[in-house]
Amino acid sequence: MLVFAFFFINSSSGQALAKERVKLDGYAEWHYHRVLIVEGQRVQATSTTLFVGNTLARDLESIPLGSEVKVDSSRNADGSVLARKVEAKRNGTHSTPSALSRNPERELRRNYR
Repeated sequence: MLVFAFFFINSSSGQALAKERVKLDGYAEWHYHRVLIVEGQRVQATSTTLFVGNTLARDLESIPLGSEVKVDSSRNADGSVLARKVEAKRNGTHSTPSALSRNPERELRRNYR
């Protein structure tokens, strides 16, 4: 009887985790297969995940490490997060790769005189 009660309580808490809303606002730390690590959390995407903002992100694998990432998601039963919406932009003052200088040293000297 005790084993049944434990299983019932455990399975109901897993369902609650699946509906928990999670918002992440951090940096792309690591790629692992089809998972992106943001703020130490495993972020997964599906075909319905919406990638917004500039064209930096088409999928999780295309987000460069160090990029600023905002994720609106829900918590899976295994502890990972399932992304509903992902916004990614390059870390720093420039938001698109085309805005980066061809001579970064000269750009830094000009900005920090």
